[in-house]
Amino acid sequence: MISRLVPRRWESKSALIAHLNGCSHPTLVIGGAAEAPRAYYSFVTISSRAVTEIGVISSGLGIEAQAIAMDGGRRVLVGHDKSLTWVDLQALHHVTSWQIGGVFFEILPIGIEDEVVVLHELGALRVDKSGSVKWSVDTDIVEHSSIDAKGILVLKVSDGQTLSISLASGSVSFGKSDEG
Repeated sequence: MISRLVPRRWESKSALIAHLNGCSHPTLVIGGAAEAPRAYYSFVTISSRAVTEIGVISSGLGIEAQAIAMDGGRRVLVGHDKSLTWVDLQALHHVTSWQIGGVFFEILPIGIEDEVVVLHELGALRVDKSGSVKWSVDTDIVEHSSIDAKGILVLKVSDGQTLSISLASGSVSFGKSDEG
């Protein structure tokens, strides 16, 4: 089961760190190597086992950070800046990270257990709870995205092309955009 976590935004790194240091539950900070940090978030996870909180230090590229709980609440995937970061909540440690091709846009649950599609400025990829990439498609700058009723990810990109990507296989077909 995949569930979205709600971000809390902090006005500064010191406010985020002070909050996390004052928590009675376990915490973890990711994104400490962010270049010129200027956006700060935290995500609280509540499961039958424990309450934990993940702090995110971000350069503030693109939209705000997003996080989803995966693997029955044992893993969290965080999208921020140009990165994807997986956290194991039981051990409360960083599992793996991926640098994606462009600025992070969105995490899309796709109805496949513990797998999601991640949209970014220059394409999309399908990943699982462990950080494995099932497929990846690179594009020109993504201007619009949607998922149709047939399970096809439709990306309209800056060169006027429309890409139709199978969520299952990652296979791509091309067409011209009808928009002028």
